[in-house]
Amino acid sequence: YAPATGVLVFMMQPSGNDWKLQFRVTKDFWYYVDHIQPLPALKLGAIVKAGDVLGHTNRGGGMDLGAFDYSVNHDGFVNPKRYSIPSLHYVTPWKYFVEPLRSQLYAKQRRHPAAEPDARIDFGIAGRLVGDWFQESVPNSSEAMGPVGWPKSLAFVYDYYDPNKVRVVIGGTIAPPGVWTIPDDAPRPRDVSVASGKVAYRLVYTETTQFQYGLMLVQLLADDRLKVQVFVGSQARDAEFDGGAQVYLR
Repeated sequence: YAPATGVLVFMMQPSGNDWKLQFRVTKDFWYYVDHIQPLPALKLGAIVKAGDVLGHTNRGGGMDLGAFDYSVNHDGFVNPKRYSIPSLHYVTPWKYFVEPLRSQLYAKQRRHPAAEPDARIDFGIAGRLVGDWFQESVPNSSEAMGPVGWPKSLAFVYDYYDPNKVRVVIGGTIAPPGVWTIPDDAPRPRDVSVASGKVAYRLVYTETTQFQYGLMLVQLLADDRLKVQVFVGSQARDAEFDGGAQVYLR
């Protein structure tokens, strides 16, 4: 069902019968639904009203709902050129619903009771390790948010359920794709700067943190330049960079 009245301004079918639909509600506010099979009559320029049926999901599948507002800006994207408009101006869609639906939706989300109800995706701090990084071959543009950048991305962020837990997200290239965490006594990415020199992180599994996946070495060569290497399978606590190290940029 359409969550709000709007005009269908974008349709994309990445593969199969799975579509992404984007709607404009006001000059600033937009929302999208993804991973649905739209009704055949739904065409670009169509005006849908709140509650109208848009289509259905694939059997056993789920649907994404996102929103962005041009009047909302965030300071955690260190290099805005890397990101698309929806990312730069993202908002949590739940808070725009009317009551009692708003409270019902918030009650269903998986979020630590002590955490702020609205999650975030912008964690970057200029001159610190925390946030997003891209292998130096990735163009300095929003292409980083597409297939060109995905396998060459690296992020030091925080868990969607418990924002106190660090998550190291590897898109590929330096190691197989995956999400890991670091021991509680390891330096927090927000505190790591050029002055920290080389830092060795034991990458451990997010659920069974007593098992080590490998060892990651990071070193900020400049505020926007990161040297990084991952030794998959290593159980060591420290090592030195070798010829396998790569450079990532903001």
